[in-house]
Amino acid sequence: MNENEKRLREEAANAYEQGKSLLAQFEGKALPEETSKQIDAFFDECDSKLADARRYEKAGQLDTHLNKPADGARLPAPAGGAKTGELTLQEKAFNKALRKQDLTSDESKALQAGDDTAGGYLLAPMSFAQGLLKFVDDLVYIRQLATVEQITQAESLGYLSLDADLADPEWTVELDTGPDDTVKPFGKRVLTPHPLAKQVKISNTLIRKSTKPIEQIVQQRLGYKLGVTQEKGFLVGDGAQKPLGLFSVDPNGAGIPTTRDVTYTQTDDKTRSDSFIDAKYSLKAQYQMSKSTRWLMHRDLVKTVRKLRDSNNQFMWQPGLGLSNDFGGAPMLLDVPVLMSEYAPNTYTSGLYAALLGDISFYGIVDALSMQLQVVRELYARTNQTGYIIRAESDGMPLLAEAFARLKCA
Repeated sequence: MNENEKRLREEAANAYEQGKSLLAQFEGKALPEETSKQIDAFFDECDSKLADARRYEKAGQLDTHLNKPADGARLPAPAGGAKTGELTLQEKAFNKALRKQDLTSDESKALQAGDDTAGGYLLAPMSFAQGLLKFVDDLVYIRQLATVEQITQAESLGYLSLDADLADPEWTVELDTGPDDTVKPFGKRVLTPHPLAKQVKISNTLIRKSTKPIEQIVQQRLGYKLGVTQEKGFLVGDGAQKPLGLFSVDPNGAGIPTTRDVTYTQTDDKTRSDSFIDAKYSLKAQYQMSKSTRWLMHRDLVKTVRKLRDSNNQFMWQPGLGLSNDFGGAPMLLDVPVLMSEYAPNTYTSGLYAALLGDISFYGIVDALSMQLQVVRELYARTNQTGYIIRAESDGMPLLAEAFARLKCA
């Protein structure tokens, strides 16, 4: 143990004893705020001193190891070179380079970039620019517009629903109460969060040597891919251990029933445009005018609608169906913003869904675990890897059928 390490360990022990003594004075009592801060400061100082002492200890071990040949004996001196029992000039230079010490001019000459074994391996094979070239991320919308709830203790979340309304009162006489109502109006929508997980393992060597913040990139991509998987579930999930999507029909009657479907006829441009008008006016006025009402469709269908022409060969979307960028840059179809999703259906054959119009705030999402990133180091230590696991627990389903209309191909 060198002097620096010894001094730091003594200072750490002294700080620990002071903190421990102060803590003992309040045994069984609540600590005053100022005293608590003093105790934390002593223990933090102890941790810091021990960490510095361990660095000196490690430096001494490395110094001993790097100045000792692998077989435990000094290498024989090459002809005309160093004496027996001494390290060669190149060995000394390499050891100093590993320890980031300055090299003399002679030692610098011993390490040559043009010779791999004499130092060329220390050079990066390529220099990279600061930016990262990548494809554009697909947009995800539903969570931003839906009604999102968080639960911590319960296993599920129930929404009370008014499935049928009471009958209208009847005009009657003063002493009559009118007929009894036999309607059972209330129902329940239940959302049960389902687990979602993904693991990625990265070589520690790659993490250490990468010229890019590889850990940060992986974490960002895991978070984004979690959003993508949830978006797919919110749109086309079948409800089996995953969300029930807006474009899905549940055989048990949950979600949006087929009675909310509007036929999408593709005979010609007129029937196509009429189908969109029919869908809009199948919704009550309150849903049409809601701030969270949107068209949802794939860009392939948006392209088709954008090409619709009238009998004078004029584009119908511009003067007829209406195009505007007033709403956050989104195009407006029949005065309703259009959201283009890569995960909406884009196969337009008979019996399949083409588009949806609805108040997305009536899509419910419940999270038991919104997002958790776990870094696993020890488990993969043997393979020199670090694991990254992202977890979430979510569920989703449409809560009110009449707030939606779906276009279904004829």
